[in-house]
Amino acid sequence: MGAPTRGWVTVVGDLLEDIVAWIDGPPVVGTDNAATITRSRGGSAANVAAAVANAGGRARFVGRVGDDPTGYVLTDQLDQLGVQVRVQRHGVTGSVVVIVDPSAQRTMFPFRSAAGELGPVDPRWLADTELLHVPSYGLLTSSAWSAIDDAAATVRAAGGIVTVDLSATSVVHALGVTPLLAMLERLSPAVVFANVDEAAALAPVSERRPPWTTVVKNGGGPATIVRPDGTTSEVPAEHVDDVRDTTGAGDAFAGAALAAMQRGETLELACAAGHRAAAGVLHTAGSG
Repeated sequence: MGAPTRGWVTVVGDLLEDIVAWIDGPPVVGTDNAATITRSRGGSAANVAAAVANAGGRARFVGRVGDDPTGYVLTDQLDQLGVQVRVQRHGVTGSVVVIVDPSAQRTMFPFRSAAGELGPVDPRWLADTELLHVPSYGLLTSSAWSAIDDAAATVRAAGGIVTVDLSATSVVHALGVTPLLAMLERLSPAVVFANVDEAAALAPVSERRPPWTTVVKNGGGPATIVRPDGTTSEVPAEHVDDVRDTTGAGDAFAGAALAAMQRGETLELACAAGHRAAAGVLHTAGSG
């Protein structure tokens, strides 16, 4: 008999168009600013699903796009990367304008539109999900939050696990620390991914340790794994010269790490795979 078929890493959330502008210096308000502009597939959840597939995992994306040409182009691009795509179609496909300065710092202007209107997810779209990953952008609207909450419960009831990415400090501030912690409690994630600023923004309001493991990324520094019992370990990052654009690096990290976790590798080895994947997108515009 052959080896059993692995289940899916299902990622639920945003599929958007990235409009990335590389600028040559500080923007000057009220006049033209020279820039190199590219358009590409974006959205944190879609980026993670693509990274899972690139790392050899069975990737499925679940989300909502507009019933418009942009939505069809983006879903076709994701499908061509080996991702199983399951989307609701209504309204206008969202987009993100990303301004990247010469230091590789990025400023983002999201218009999530249809992505934020995700409705109840067809349970068949969650079949055989071993790992459900949720970028926290999906928690910003009541409609999407309800759909994600139900999807997580379905996956957990079938024996799968849930992981969450805090995504951005703006998400933490928009939701509020106490409500976001309550959402995380309901989702019951095994692992939460965050960068150092996001982790600090979600600093617990009590002394009680969270019941999940947290992977705290620190740019070019080591990632720190903090387990529920308080024990920690560090995983060094890959050295990268001349970083030009950090857009999508966190998503690449998460996708490669999730694929490794699905293969049964330790979280330390998963983070090492994540570092390698993140290093691969630091010279390209957008999510790579």
